[in-house]
Amino acid sequence: MSDKIDFSVFLSTERPCFDHILSDVKHCEELRYHPVWFSDHLLGMYGGPESNRFENWTTLSALAAATSCIRLGQLVLCNPFRHPPLLAKMAATLC
Repeated sequence: MSDKIDFSVFLSTERPCFDHILSDVKHCEELRYHPVWFSDHLLGMYGGPESNRFENWTTLSALAAATSCIRLGQLVLCNPFRHPPLLAKMAATLC
């Protein structure tokens, strides 16, 4: 049994701009959180339907390029949003 405890964070992609998401993730990385999770929703959960929401796979790819050690993942992946071969290509590109 390990004495180490890993903490994770759920962040929303419903933000005014990508810089806010990146700033939050880099702060979590500085605090040595293990993973950061995002949900795959196309409509806003906190604002109205017109509020900004960044696409999950694109956001994860951009964050992976801008961070060094924090793990990134999807808390929720909505299957009907993408055709299976497209989703496979997106996942392979991110890895």
